[in-house]
Amino acid sequence: PLRDVGLHRFRFCINLFLFVSITANAEQATDSPYYRAGNFVFISGQVAIDPRTGKIVSDNTADQVNQIFKNLKATVEKAGGSMQDIVKLNIYMTDFDKAFPVVKAAIPNYFKPPYPARSPLGGIKLGSHMLLEIDAIMYISPRSHASKGSLLSGKRL
Repeated sequence: PLRDVGLHRFRFCINLFLFVSITANAEQATDSPYYRAGNFVFISGQVAIDPRTGKIVSDNTADQVNQIFKNLKATVEKAGGSMQDIVKLNIYMTDFDKAFPVVKAAIPNYFKPPYPARSPLGGIKLGSHMLLEIDAIMYISPRSHASKGSLLSGKRL
């Protein structure tokens, strides 16, 4: 169980970085919301945590999918890209048959064609009340990121 101080720091990280990493001790979190390697940016798994409350939005699959894509968009923009820069989605679902149709229906709301490649995986055990998690790979062309100027190649951000 998380200690009171650890839980406070854990909620702070969720609100600040719009991501959550489940660890045995929140003070020992060792991941980043994203990591840049050349022109690729690897986005850590996003879950349906509302950054304002620090809680899962609901037990409804559609609500969770929409919150995950909102969190993904915020993280992608913080990394200097856009949703159209995402080239790959990995989708981890506790119940494939229930969640994947909802994810497929939501993708056109957040992406324009050509849509990112995706690898949907079902039967995954996730944290309490989490129905799915999505991580992403983003490619930012040298031309587009030169104008943004905020990303450093190969540096942990």
